[in-house]
Formats: sequence, C-alpha cells, structure tokens
Amino acid sequence: MVDSTVNRHSSMDVILESQAQLVSRIGLATKNSNKLSFLHGEIGVGKSHVANLLQQNLLNVHTVKLQLKNAIEPEQLKQQIICELATDELSDLNQSISTAVHNSIRHKNISTLLIIDNAELIPQQALNALWQSIHELTRMNQTHFTFNVLLIGASRWAFPVYSGLKNKTDSLVAEYSLTALTKQQAIDFMMNVHADWSDLKIQQFINKVAPEYLTPKQLIYAQLPLANSYKKKILLGISLIVLLLISVAIVGSISSEKSESIIDSTEVPNFITPLAPVNPSEINEIKVESTQTTIVDDITNITPTAVTSDVIP
Repeated sequence: MVDSTVNRHSSMDVILESQAQLVSRIGLATKNSNKLSFLHGEIGVGKSHVANLLQQNLLNVHTVKLQLKNAIEPEQLKQQIICELATDELSDLNQSISTAVHNSIRHKNISTLLIIDNAELIPQQALNALWQSIHELTRMNQTHFTFNVLLIGASRWAFPVYSGLKNKTDSLVAEYSLTALTKQQAIDFMMNVHADWSDLKIQQFINKVAPEYLTPKQLIYAQLPLANSYKKKILLGISLIVLLLISVAIVGSISSEKSESIIDSTEVPNFITPLAPVNPSEINEIKVESTQTTIVDDITNITPTAVTSDVIP
C-alpha cells in the first residue's frame, strides 16, 4: 500500500518547467495579437493549473476565468461573458461579445484574457461566435490592447477544432499542449511533492507506473494509478467468470433440449413378431395325436419274416 499523505496546497506550489514555459509563451502571445487559443492535453497533466498561474502572474491583463460544469447554450454563454466584462450594472445583454470587450478595454485601458475551462462543453455555434468576435475586435480596436480567448480541453476535442479553424482565411488561432511527464521529470516532481519519501521508494514507485499515468495529478495522490489498475483487473476477472458460467449453462440447456428431441422423434423398429397365445389343452392334444400316429406307423411298417423251421425226420 502506497502512502498518500500529501498536502494539496503545498503540492500545487510546485511548478514544472513545461508549465512555466507555457505560462510565459501564452503571456507573450496576449501582448502581441488577438487570438483564439487552445490549451489541450489528457486528464491530470496540469491544464487547469496553468490557467491559475496565468491569472496570478499576468500583469496589466484583465483575466476572466469561466469553469464550465455542464453543457451551456450559446446565448447563455454570451450573456455570462458580457456580465463578466461589464463596466456598469446597466450593460446591454443583447450586445455582441466584441462590443462588450471593446467597451471593457476602453474603460480599463488594459488587455483582456478570457479563459474557459472544460471548453468541450461549448456548442459549435458559441465557438464560432467567439472566433468571429476576435476578428471583429481586431477591426474595431485601434489601440495596442489585445483580446485573447484561451479554451482548455482534452486533445481529442481541441486539436480537430483548432485544425478546422486554422485552415480558414486570416484565422487568428493558436494551440498549446501539455503531455505526460518523462520518467526523470516524474522523479523530480515526486521529490518535491513527497519530500518525506526516500529516493529508493520514489524510484520503485515510478517504475511501477505506466508512462501514460506519469502526470502531476496522478503523482500527487501517488496510489491512484495502481489502485485503479488493481480494481479494473478484479472487475475484469469477475466479469469473465460470470460470462463463462452463463455460457456453460446455455450450452448445457441447448444440449439437453436436443437430446430430448432426438429421443421423442426416433421410432424403435419392431424386428420380433410376438407369438399368439396357445391354449394348454391344445398342446396336450397335439402331443397325444403325434404319439399315436407314430405307433401306427411303426406297426404298419413291420415286414413279415419267413420262418424256417428245421423238420426232424
């Protein structure tokens, strides 16, 4: 059993080099141009952590972060963004996103970064509206302040959307990705997060974790990859046993039904003709008649023999 006594707050203070590089790259991009950007990667690689670092570290940027929990309608998302960018309580909810951003930039004299976590919950219509708002603001805003949207989601969702928009004319899009850690990066991360572990214990643990599980989130809790793998093996074994028992029962039932059907449908040929019952008195009469006939035949068949007698003179 692997220990999992770890302080979440202290572990979140550990910044990986890949994460720090992304924060720097995205920060520089927000200063230069307006873009719809995608930050993607598998679960646990630290995408949300990078978003939090951007909020904390970007200076002279008005950062708005939305973390979606459920699917959202396009109009609902638009109104939520307008409310977050509102400069007063009487903002028109029917105005376009680009108009709301433009008013916010003029009012605050600062660039704006909109971060949307779990962006795969955004419908296609809303994505198109965000992309169009960036192009509209590029034409409207003549200042050096910028408007950027950072969409955070899984790679299987983000990359196809990014590729489709990239192929459009004058498409202002960018993409950033986070991957699983290398073995050495995972060891360095574990030494910071689990400072009470020995070097040997950390090395042994890393050797047992599959490469795809070498992510910050999994390493913080330490036991999750192995526990999940063990549970999956148990459930798989139970499922196979139940399936085998069901298969045996079905095959046995089918075989039994076939055997009964064969017995019922087969006629046994009658090779022996049963004898008719005989009256005992008839049997006695037959015996007597046979005996008498034999005696008469024997008498009738006697041939007389000439008797020669010697005459005595």
